[in-house]
Amino acid sequence: MKKYLIIISLLCLYVYSYSKDEMATANFYNLKNMSMGNSTFTTDATDMALFTNPASMALISDGKFTILGVSSCINDEGSDMSSTIIDIATEDKNFATDAEALDYLKKKQAEVKGKTFSGFTNANAVSYTGKNFGFGIYSNMVITNFEITSDVRPKIILKGEEKFEIPFGMSFSVGKTKHLHLGASLRYINIAQFDATGDNAITATKLMNNSTGSDLINGSLDHGFGLNIGSAYTFPNGNTNIGLGLQNAWSSIEKYKLTDSISASDILSGGSDKIGTYKLMPNLRLGVTTKPLKWVEVTGEIDNLLSKNIDGIDDTDDKDIYKKIHF
Repeated sequence: MKKYLIIISLLCLYVYSYSKDEMATANFYNLKNMSMGNSTFTTDATDMALFTNPASMALISDGKFTILGVSSCINDEGSDMSSTIIDIATEDKNFATDAEALDYLKKKQAEVKGKTFSGFTNANAVSYTGKNFGFGIYSNMVITNFEITSDVRPKIILKGEEKFEIPFGMSFSVGKTKHLHLGASLRYINIAQFDATGDNAITATKLMNNSTGSDLINGSLDHGFGLNIGSAYTFPNGNTNIGLGLQNAWSSIEKYKLTDSISASDILSGGSDKIGTYKLMPNLRLGVTTKPLKWVEVTGEIDNLLSKNIDGIDDTDDKDIYKKIHF
């Protein structure tokens, strides 16, 4: 399984530059959201309502069925490294000696010349989102760091995660005017986190002893459920909507050690690979959308109203207002 984690991120249909913060918080995006700088909104009347504010499904007029929708981005250096990364992930590496493995790493080191790859890919296997109802199967692959160090004995550094989710959501309108909308979505969540940094970096010795990929990458395989809830209000003029969404209002995720031999039955039975249980960070969002003209739509949002450490870059809560406002 680990062998193909890197390959998924190279299914690139869209490339642009982004900041470290955007990478750390990368989640599920469609092309519309990516064209808006990776912003998602609580008034988004698309399949993203399953993740941001399920009440917004009440604003959808026409249903949409999608099969195999893919969107992706990588940094500028990463696009130049793609062929080298694919080779490392797929080539048979039956090294007889440590020297052979070291020569292989040095050859790949020369190809990338100290560059660093990072990026993400979203894949929508199948989904349907219509008025008051939606479901889907989504995957998200994020690589925050992939590089080959410039040491005399080079190492492969790799860090990222692959997320797989199956959300199911419903919404309904209340009141005589039906202007107030409420909704909820339940998500099955599966997260593979991999970390080959520091002492866990992939060395020539590890490549020689683990030509099949076994135990090359330290990490965890997590699974569980999360619940999103939200509300939306349509003003009487019909041109303005305001939404309030709480992502991960409830969640329970079990963590397992990532190994090549782990199976679905191991996870479901709570086998010996289980490390512990944790909750996902809640995210309270407030947004508004208005259409001053029929062909003009303006959307704004304040993200992370609870000021939680969502990006995970440091150990402090995120209180920078510039990170929270999106248009």
